Amino acid sequence: MSPLPLPRLPRVATAKLPLLIRPALPQVGLCPSSVSSIAKASSSGGSFLRNCKGEREFATRDRDLSRRKPHTMSAESECPPADAQEVPATVAPAVGPSAEAKATAPEPALPPLTADEFRGYNRLAVIMDRFHEHFRQTWNLLYTACTAHKRPARMSLRQFLDEGLSLVRYLTAHHNIEENFLYPILARKMPSFRAAQRGAPDCKLVKQHRAIHKGMDEFEAYLRACRSGETEFELGVLKEKMDAWGEVLFTHLDEEVEELGAENMRKYWTLAEVKAIPV
Repeated sequence: MSPLPLPRLPRVATAKLPLLIRPALPQVGLCPSSVSSIAKASSSGGSFLRNCKGEREFATRDRDLSRRKPHTMSAESECPPADAQEVPATVAPAVGPSAEAKATAPEPALPPLTADEFRGYNRLAVIMDRFHEHFRQTWNLLYTACTAHKRPARMSLRQFLDEGLSLVRYLTAHHNIEENFLYPILARKMPSFRAAQRGAPDCKLVKQHRAIHKGMDEFEAYLRACRSGETEFELGVLKEKMDAWGEVLFTHLDEEVEELGAENMRKYWTLAEVKAIPV
């Protein structure tokens, strides 16, 4: 006689499985990926359901778990959906003064300088202003003649034209020395003297040089044409040539000396360093 076939245990439908398991998910900390693993095991007759004594044991376990204190899942233990994108954490702003507040905050007051310290720090400004005063005097001599419609007394036309050409010559040499020797030294610590050839944008003082020479080139060309006799000299025309660069010239002469003043120089240099700058 052949052995009787063993009765087959009723299989739990996969569709019913979420009803048994999902109510307990928040309490036991299971995530959707764990549920899918359990469902897969149940549908294939896996060991999980074979070790259970039917649905009643499963339901009893479900009731016992439901009486436990709910377990709060932490952000680390939660399983995000497969298609969820990672949200970057919000970084709390640093506590402290804002950039705008820092920009408007006054600089700390420096201790007052003694008379000797002031003279030492102000050394370059005094020397520079001495050169600038010569340029102002020559300019004023020429411009006063233009506005008065007559040349200075006992000055010939050739002498008058030579005064203008000497202004061009000395001012050009002065700027060349500044940009090739003095400015590179000052630019090591002072942004106000940095030029494009050192890898930074032209500072305001260098831009003023460019504007001065743009007007001065036309001024020089007119004087040379009048001196050679190619063009008849007129004071009114000379005034127009000077008006084109007069304002930027005088602004530059004042601002450059201000940058070299004692109160500004002490922000960047020691007294010994200022005295060592060759001029």
